[in-house]
Amino acid sequence: MGLKCFLRQNRGSTIALDTMVFIYLFEEDENYIDTVKAIFESIEKGGLEAITSTITVVECLIKPLKKDDFPLVAKYRTAFRNFPNLEVIPVSMEVAEKAASIRARYGLKTPDSIQIAAGVLGKVRTFLTNDLDFKEIEGIKVIQLSDLLTEE
Repeated sequence: MGLKCFLRQNRGSTIALDTMVFIYLFEEDENYIDTVKAIFESIEKGGLEAITSTITVVECLIKPLKKDDFPLVAKYRTAFRNFPNLEVIPVSMEVAEKAASIRARYGLKTPDSIQIAAGVLGKVRTFLTNDLDFKEIEGIKVIQLSDLLTEE
């Protein structure tokens, strides 16, 4: 698909983001940093809106907390609380029930099912991940971040 095509096709839409999209940005993954920077710039400027679930907060904070990397913990906390056009969806009863349904139907792990449930309930069309466990989920198009690295 390519990054430019992805941004063009989703302009004005809300997308759901999986955990590694944030990790690649904040930990500056050399393979993905340019791609995720462009996505977050689009979100910041309002070209896209984004949602993620509180599972992302949990997953992003584990490694920096283990390493006592408090500056990185602070960056994550600030982003999740204040990043423009990003909403962090709490794991409510509604999200939990939808996640159970998704897990039962598609066999995803519980955290992955919660991520998708947040997207489905947030009425997004696109879920951006780099986790190959995700397959097409009814109602949401799953896009692999690695597919955005290819030329259009």
